[in-house]
Amino acid sequence: MSVQNENASDSTQALTIERPSLAAQNFRLFLQNPGAVGGVIFMLVITVSAILAPWLTPFEPHEIDVQAIRKPPSGDHWLGTDLTG
Repeated sequence: MSVQNENASDSTQALTIERPSLAAQNFRLFLQNPGAVGGVIFMLVITVSAILAPWLTPFEPHEIDVQAIRKPPSGDHWLGTDLTG
């Protein structure tokens, strides 16, 4: 009788298949979608740029700098300056 119980439990264990969780399945589907991955990367770049904006551009946006009108690109002004400095 115990032999039959062991065989029954072995067959039950052989039939059980472990599947990944729903979150793991959804994450795998997400990674297979290049548009979604690109969108998340783009949003992260925008968010990090917004957080770091005070350190990236230390100049006031509405302040006119007469000394720096129409200057070419330099270490201080990476893209140069316009008519308002």
